[in-house]
Amino acid sequence: GYTASPKKFTLITKNIIRPFFQWKNNLGYSAEVTLLQSLMNFGGWTSQSNVRSIASPYNQLTDVNNPLNQLVFEGTNDNSLNNFGNAAKFLGLQGETFDSSSQKGGIDGYKDFMTWVKKEVIKGNQVALGIIIDNGPYDHIVPVIQIESDYSSDNLTWHDDDMLYIDDHGEFAGACNGTNSTTSCFWMKNTDIPYGSENTVGCTPFFYGHSFANLTLNATDYRQFQIFIPNEGLTSENKNFAFSISGVIDPYNVTFPVKLQIADNGSPYHPIAGYNYESPMIAEAANETDIRNILPAPTKLKFLITVTGLTPGNSYNLFRFEYTGRPLLGQLDIPSFNFNANKDKASQVLTFTAKNQEFFLSYEAMSDHTIIYRCVSVDEKLIQLTSNSVKNSFRFIVLMRLFTILFAI
Repeated sequence: GYTASPKKFTLITKNIIRPFFQWKNNLGYSAEVTLLQSLMNFGGWTSQSNVRSIASPYNQLTDVNNPLNQLVFEGTNDNSLNNFGNAAKFLGLQGETFDSSSQKGGIDGYKDFMTWVKKEVIKGNQVALGIIIDNGPYDHIVPVIQIESDYSSDNLTWHDDDMLYIDDHGEFAGACNGTNSTTSCFWMKNTDIPYGSENTVGCTPFFYGHSFANLTLNATDYRQFQIFIPNEGLTSENKNFAFSISGVIDPYNVTFPVKLQIADNGSPYHPIAGYNYESPMIAEAANETDIRNILPAPTKLKFLITVTGLTPGNSYNLFRFEYTGRPLLGQLDIPSFNFNANKDKASQVLTFTAKNQEFFLSYEAMSDHTIIYRCVSVDEKLIQLTSNSVKNSFRFIVLMRLFTILFAI
């Protein structure tokens, strides 16, 4: 991207989004990795292959060419199981889809889209958006790392010179000559580790910054990435797409923030970006249009779990929900409240008394496991549902069971 001039204000999400090197085989896993980055920042882990299995209700080893195997953004009123929002809910995250149903066409529509992205980042939410490498309306899904602006941090207005920074998941990895032109970084096939790690040759840039004005598809010098300008005759094929994740599903605000990082992935190579990559890579399918999951062997990962917002002297329960099934074919049975009353659902419950405002824990697991952490006070208030709440809860359970049945078909 461009070398940006220093801005007065940096608008960031609640948690720092760390770069993650995606698998590139089978049409790429950019959406799966983007969702995984949010999951880790809210206390969870699963493999890229598991996220893709969530995206598809079909058997991925036989229905090899079905596009539902790939995680994508949903269109307006699109309830297909492969969309980003449904996958986020499946993993216990809540968020909001950019509503393109009323989006204007042309540059005004683009400005409305980027204004929405800016507002969500100002809220502290983690925004995933669709960008263009080769063709539109998007062919790559990335997280917004931050927005920089010369205006106040609560200024919601569009400005041409506001800067958007993204993590492209190492898409332009390989041989780079150090300049910003797309001709200087050659796309390379998938690899077990990012290029440039230790004694490997090449480099793997992750972060790119562009001004709002220079991100548009028609910009004369857009460099690596562009954002689609919606057409006047809006259809599902010519809009902008994004999803904003605000946190875990927690309707009664009983949980404390938990984040998860990879402290060691067992690889002898440690790239500058850290340990955020899955090695070995997923296999290349036999056909270029075949996006099935040919699953790699799992490896042992060491995680660092951090709980924040604690009061020294108070006691808490840290729940670990762990699933070993692969692929994931059903709704995760994770409470959204009354955790202490449902502790039997957890794989482990650790009770601790906080000495500081943060609590740290390490844990080792295989990369194909799905792990979700939640933390509540030992004195978590029991939520008594009213008759209406019971009805709504029953409807929710019925819907989730139908959702699970669809996955099994």
